[in-house]
Amino acid sequence: VMIFASFAVVSGAFLLSNFFLSLFNARRRTIAILKVMGYGRIDIFILLFTEGGIYVILSSLMGTFLGPQIAKMVLGFVEKAKEIFPTSFPSPVESMNFYVKPHTFLLTLILGSLVPLFILFILSLRASKLPVVEVLHEKMDDVEERSNTKPFWLFLIPSVMLILFIIFKDSYFLFLLINSILLILPFVIGGRISYLIFPTLSILFTALTLKIPIFEGSKLSEVAIYITRGGVYFISSILLVVGNTIFLKRLFEYSFSKFPSMILSWRLALSYVSRNRKRTGFLMVMFGVVIFGVVVTTIVPYNIVEFLDDKFKQGFLGYDFAIFVNPVKSFMGLKEVNWSDELKRSYFEKFDRVILLPIKIVDEKGKNRFTMAGFIDVKDEDPNVRIVGSMMGTDNLWDHFRMGENVCVAGAFSKDFSPFPGEEIELMIPMNFFQYSNPNLILGKFKIIGIYKPQSQMIPVEMLLPVSTLPENYRSGIVVYLGKLGKDVEAEKIKRAVMRDANFPLHITGEFTRIYRGLNLLANLGVRLLYFAMITGFSGLI
Repeated sequence: VMIFASFAVVSGAFLLSNFFLSLFNARRRTIAILKVMGYGRIDIFILLFTEGGIYVILSSLMGTFLGPQIAKMVLGFVEKAKEIFPTSFPSPVESMNFYVKPHTFLLTLILGSLVPLFILFILSLRASKLPVVEVLHEKMDDVEERSNTKPFWLFLIPSVMLILFIIFKDSYFLFLLINSILLILPFVIGGRISYLIFPTLSILFTALTLKIPIFEGSKLSEVAIYITRGGVYFISSILLVVGNTIFLKRLFEYSFSKFPSMILSWRLALSYVSRNRKRTGFLMVMFGVVIFGVVVTTIVPYNIVEFLDDKFKQGFLGYDFAIFVNPVKSFMGLKEVNWSDELKRSYFEKFDRVILLPIKIVDEKGKNRFTMAGFIDVKDEDPNVRIVGSMMGTDNLWDHFRMGENVCVAGAFSKDFSPFPGEEIELMIPMNFFQYSNPNLILGKFKIIGIYKPQSQMIPVEMLLPVSTLPENYRSGIVVYLGKLGKDVEAEKIKRAVMRDANFPLHITGEFTRIYRGLNLLANLGVRLLYFAMITGFSGLI
């Protein structure tokens, strides 16, 4: 909210300063004539301040009463816009009431007049002190910006940046640095050619990074990288358009050649922008950053909620209920689940045993890595795992997995471990709290036949192996029974039955749904603040 409110104040200050500069330039010849006639600085100051003050008072009165109406209109647009989103999108507008206290109008009028009057005072004082010769000069503040920089530098600077990129092409921060410099240089150098070259180079450079692995060394997510690219494209496009309005003027002149009055209107509309590229460009970049931030903060919560909703429905490997076996039972060799097969079938559509164990991986390069593995028993139905790379088709992969040979499916969980299909790794179970028998058990060499992404499928282990590769009657690790609840089975009933059996139940989708509701509440709150900030910022700007 403070960001949007600050944005409204700063943007308003820029707009006001630009307006008053345009007013003073329009009165330039009048000021010069009055000075020649003998009017002093104080007289000129009073005239300029009085004329500007009338505009300030009128605009403040209009803004005070139109601002709340604009805010109410924005809220109405938001209420209508929510209809295009799915029902899962957090939309708190139904509970948002619009109300403005009476004394707020007076406070807004006073505060809304102070900033413009202060800006008007400074600029009027500055204009009244100018000598006649300088007042009559064609250029005051809003002048045609020309670059004194030789064309040689316009090609040298991008060339140096390109060399740096080739040397450090895996640096994400260098990508940000280069684009930041490219987008700042037009303001520093000035001139139409710089507003054409540097934003274009920024767009081409960002597009080039799609073909070159610049982000491989970055720990940022793909979403952050896409957002960064989108922001660069957006801001570069704004600078490219604002800095080259002369082409727009010519386009409109050609398009409306049969309507002279419309051509004059377009010339007047674009004259200030073309004569003040730095001011207009900086202001439009500010608007662009805020608008892009609005888009991102609106889309990201929705995508997070949709992603979590989809993954919670899937559960873990297609299961929605877990029974963690009491480790005392495993240690003493007792029966893990005291249920008959008929009772299991009445509770679950499918019911399988999984052993979770910490393992040590030694890859072909001799590097060691400790992680968690799941030893599973793949029966007739293939597990709900999306394979992103394999030595064979998905059906053949799980058929090969069922044979119980030394094969595994590895998860590309982090950049420290980047497995590839066909790679052979050596596995062992190190001595740990769960490994109370067969310490440092060597499992042998395994061939990776498939790759999956754990972070995109909510699979909390980095390796899936056949349970048959463990020694017979193996009694260690965390034993978990995974089940798919029947359609008419109550999860709470199963929980009570599991606890009576001295085990630990976990309704996966149920517990995750509670987490989902908490995250959904946070997203809801974030969107609520976003709506409030938009209304505050834009109505304050009005």
